Amino acid sequence: MSTQNNQKAGAELDMPMDIEASSKGHPKGLYVLFATEFWERFSYYGMRAIFSLYMLKMLLLDKAETSIVGAALEVIQRIGPCNAKIRVEDIEDIRITKRELVLNRAKELLKNMMSISSPDSQELSEEV
Repeated sequence: MSTQNNQKAGAELDMPMDIEASSKGHPKGLYVLFATEFWERFSYYGMRAIFSLYMLKMLLLDKAETSIVGAALEVIQRIGPCNAKIRVEDIEDIRITKRELVLNRAKELLKNMMSISSPDSQELSEEV
Protein backbone atom coordinates (compact mmCIF):
# COMPACT_ATOMS: atom_id res chain seq x y z
CA MET A 1 0.00 0.00 0.00
CA SER A 2 2.80 2.41 0.84
CA THR A 3 4.46 1.65 -2.51
CA GLN A 4 1.36 2.79 -4.37
CA ASN A 5 1.22 6.00 -2.34
CA ASN A 6 4.90 6.68 -3.09
CA GLN A 7 4.32 6.13 -6.83
CA LYS A 8 1.37 8.54 -6.84
CA ALA A 9 3.40 11.16 -4.98
CA GLY A 10 6.29 10.72 -7.42
CA ALA A 11 3.95 11.09 -10.39
CA GLU A 12 2.59 14.32 -8.94
CA LEU A 13 6.10 15.71 -8.54
CA ASP A 14 7.16 14.77 -12.07
CA MET A 15 4.24 16.42 -13.91
CA PRO A 16 2.34 19.12 -12.08
CA MET A 17 -1.31 19.22 -13.07
CA ASP A 18 -1.43 23.01 -13.49
CA ILE A 19 0.69 22.87 -16.66
CA GLU A 20 -1.66 22.49 -19.58
CA ALA A 21 -0.21 20.52 -22.45
CA SER A 22 -1.68 19.22 -25.66
CA SER A 23 -1.82 15.53 -26.50
CA LYS A 24 1.69 15.69 -28.01
CA GLY A 25 3.24 17.27 -24.93
CA HIS A 26 3.70 20.78 -26.30
CA PRO A 27 2.19 23.81 -24.57
CA LYS A 28 -1.10 24.87 -26.13
CA GLY A 29 0.18 28.35 -26.89
CA LEU A 30 2.97 26.94 -29.07
CA TYR A 31 0.53 26.18 -31.89
CA VAL A 32 -0.80 29.75 -31.83
CA LEU A 33 2.76 31.08 -31.84
CA PHE A 34 3.71 28.87 -34.79
CA ALA A 35 0.62 29.85 -36.79
CA THR A 36 1.20 33.55 -36.11
CA GLU A 37 4.86 33.37 -37.16
CA PHE A 38 3.96 31.39 -40.28
CA TRP A 39 1.27 33.87 -41.28
CA GLU A 40 3.58 36.84 -40.71
CA ARG A 41 6.29 35.36 -42.95
CA PHE A 42 3.76 34.32 -45.59
CA SER A 43 2.33 37.85 -45.65
CA TYR A 44 5.75 39.52 -45.82
CA TYR A 45 7.14 37.41 -48.66
CA GLY A 46 3.82 37.42 -50.50
CA MET A 47 3.58 41.21 -50.41
CA ARG A 48 7.21 41.49 -51.46
CA ALA A 49 6.50 39.34 -54.52
CA ILE A 50 3.33 41.28 -55.35
CA PHE A 51 5.20 44.58 -55.01
CA SER A 52 7.95 43.33 -57.34
CA LEU A 53 5.37 42.33 -59.93
CA TYR A 54 3.65 45.70 -59.53
CA MET A 55 6.90 47.55 -60.16
CA LEU A 56 7.66 45.39 -63.19
CA LYS A 57 4.23 45.37 -64.83
CA MET A 58 2.45 48.56 -63.74
CA LEU A 59 5.30 51.01 -63.13
CA LEU A 60 7.19 49.55 -66.10
CA LEU A 61 10.50 49.45 -64.26
CA ASP A 62 13.07 47.08 -65.62
CA LYS A 63 14.40 44.18 -63.56
CA ALA A 64 17.54 46.05 -62.46
CA GLU A 65 15.55 49.01 -61.08
CA THR A 66 13.09 46.67 -59.39
CA SER A 67 15.98 44.77 -57.79
CA ILE A 68 17.54 47.98 -56.49
CA VAL A 69 14.25 49.18 -54.98
CA GLY A 70 13.63 45.74 -53.44
CA ALA A 71 17.11 45.58 -51.92
CA ALA A 72 16.74 49.11 -50.51
CA LEU A 73 13.42 48.17 -48.91
CA GLU A 74 14.96 45.05 -47.36
CA VAL A 75 17.69 47.15 -45.76
CA ILE A 76 15.13 49.60 -44.39
CA GLN A 77 12.96 46.75 -43.09
CA ARG A 78 15.87 45.19 -41.21
CA ILE A 79 16.76 48.46 -39.49
CA GLY A 80 13.22 49.16 -38.35
CA PRO A 81 12.09 51.23 -35.42
CA CYS A 82 13.36 50.28 -31.99
CA ASN A 83 13.45 51.76 -28.52
CA ALA A 84 17.01 52.20 -27.34
CA LYS A 85 19.32 54.47 -25.44
CA ILE A 86 22.21 55.53 -27.61
CA ARG A 87 25.56 56.95 -26.60
CA VAL A 88 27.64 58.38 -29.46
CA GLU A 89 31.27 57.38 -29.23
CA ASP A 90 32.34 57.76 -32.83
CA ILE A 91 30.87 59.14 -36.02
CA GLU A 92 31.80 57.51 -39.28
CA ASP A 93 30.27 57.71 -42.72
CA ILE A 94 28.76 54.34 -43.68
CA ARG A 95 26.85 55.51 -46.73
CA ILE A 96 29.35 53.84 -49.05
CA THR A 97 29.12 50.48 -47.28
CA LYS A 98 25.30 50.68 -47.16
CA ARG A 99 25.25 51.55 -50.87
CA GLU A 100 27.49 48.56 -51.62
CA LEU A 101 25.25 46.34 -49.50
CA VAL A 102 22.16 47.50 -51.39
CA LEU A 103 23.86 47.06 -54.77
CA ASN A 104 25.14 43.57 -53.90
CA ARG A 105 21.68 42.50 -52.72
CA ALA A 106 20.15 44.02 -55.87
CA LYS A 107 22.58 41.97 -57.97
CA GLU A 108 21.54 38.80 -56.11
CA LEU A 109 17.86 39.57 -56.62
CA LEU A 110 18.44 40.32 -60.30
CA LYS A 111 20.36 37.07 -60.71
CA ASN A 112 17.47 35.17 -59.12
CA MET A 113 14.96 36.95 -61.36
CA MET A 114 16.98 36.14 -64.45
CA SER A 115 17.51 32.48 -63.50
CA ILE A 116 13.82 31.88 -62.84
CA SER A 117 12.06 32.52 -66.11
CA SER A 118 8.38 33.20 -65.80
CA PRO A 119 6.09 32.88 -68.81
CA ASP A 120 4.77 36.03 -70.43
CA SER A 121 1.12 36.92 -70.10
CA GLN A 122 0.70 36.16 -73.80
CA GLU A 123 2.10 32.63 -73.31
CA LEU A 124 -0.25 32.10 -70.37
CA SER A 125 -3.28 33.24 -72.36
CA GLU A 126 -2.31 30.92 -75.24
CA GLU A 127 -2.11 27.96 -72.86
CA VAL A 128 -5.56 28.69 -71.48
